[in-house]
Amino acid sequence: MGRRAEGWRIYWQRGWAQLRFRHEGKRHSVALGTRDAGEAARLAPTVYADFVAGRWRPTERVGGRPGALADLVAAWLDDYRAGRPGATADDYEGRWRAHLGPFFGWDFARITRASLKAYQTERLKVVTRKTLQKELSAYNVFVAWLVDTGAVAEEHAVRAPKLPRGALGTRDPVRGRKGRTDLSPAQVAAVLAALPETTPARRKGETVWCRPYFELLYETGLRPATLAALSTPEHWRPGARHLELPAELDKARFARRVPLTPRAVELLGQVAPKGGGLVFGRHDLRNALETACRAAGAPEVTPYDLRHARATHLVEAGASLAGVAHLLGHARVTTTAVYARSSERAGEAALQALSGDIRATTSEREPGAKGGT
Repeated sequence: MGRRAEGWRIYWQRGWAQLRFRHEGKRHSVALGTRDAGEAARLAPTVYADFVAGRWRPTERVGGRPGALADLVAAWLDDYRAGRPGATADDYEGRWRAHLGPFFGWDFARITRASLKAYQTERLKVVTRKTLQKELSAYNVFVAWLVDTGAVAEEHAVRAPKLPRGALGTRDPVRGRKGRTDLSPAQVAAVLAALPETTPARRKGETVWCRPYFELLYETGLRPATLAALSTPEHWRPGARHLELPAELDKARFARRVPLTPRAVELLGQVAPKGGGLVFGRHDLRNALETACRAAGAPEVTPYDLRHARATHLVEAGASLAGVAHLLGHARVTTTAVYARSSERAGEAALQALSGDIRATTSEREPGAKGGT
């Protein structure tokens, strides 16, 4: 196997240094937590010697330098995305960047069972139990990856403790589905019209489709991450009036054929690369959307608000909840009912329809005739 005299050898996996060796008849693989060849060469003999002597502690190696946890999380997400394309990796990344990483100061050594309990206590003051469970799931999947790659031995892996019974957390009165911004069809049209056709990309000389992205987001009702991962010809062929979405492309793992409006087909024909590939890719266009909302005199919204507005407008136009659930990728119609919430517009339309029925029934009666049986 080409072992060195010390009995170990350095391998590289996705640019990360891995120390591999045999000890007591078993193969071992330890992630050194670095991309630098010089640093890997310095760490390898010490890690190997400590492992053989029983002194090795994964947290000392992985978390001993600033930024190591951030690097490991990035490597884990790369591996996760390679095997499971879709929105789940984006969700995990958001939870780590917004909450988990900052709480532990991006220091692996600060992650202990006690600190995880403290994290639970603090988060339950501002989020519900369900939201916290999703955050802890992102943490546990990361720890499982560390064990699989040898960065942390199984006996040293610190997994999140179970939440105590009765810990329901705190519902945010502003954020969440019930606190989202409601947009009328006219407001959506004004916001879309105020968006630029394209916006400069981070790479010099490249541009990113802006208005077509948000218009397609509204026309299809897809999740933003699903639309960003859309590619041709795998998911759409030129001229086709539907999308073929595999299970791994959608957050809910809902494989389905999504019908398209004529406008959606026109937009895809405009922006889809001729030689195939990603239609949009991942780009942060929230600033452009906020600017367009201010220019249109509409309340500031998120990309998800456009998806929810589409659901509401379809239901207001008479579409069935089952049909809208299929478009949005909801496994349960009750989920769609939460997004497609009631509005004053729907109430006025219902009253007008009822008034019209009453007038029509009254006009059909003969003068002086009594009510029918």
